[in-house]
Amino acid sequence: MNRIDPNNQEFRNSFHEIRVINRETEKAVAVTATVEDLNSRRPRREVLVWLPKSQLRDGMVPGWLIENKASEILRNANGQNAVFLCGYEF
Repeated sequence: MNRIDPNNQEFRNSFHEIRVINRETEKAVAVTATVEDLNSRRPRREVLVWLPKSQLRDGMVPGWLIENKASEILRNANGQNAVFLCGYEF
């Protein structure tokens, strides 16, 4: 996994491959994010992250959207140490 620097504008401005789509609707695709919380009884768990198709380009997702979704996961759950999404660590 590549650890992402939150100040990396090149990452935010470029598009990244979606390796596996877990679910799909007319308007969005879902990918799996792995959440790591070493202080929990379940140190690793998976959650679905929905990405709007309107933001994708040729099956690729913009870095800013990956970063925003990972930040949202980290904000909404206490004690998490890391989120792994689309091959990147946050």
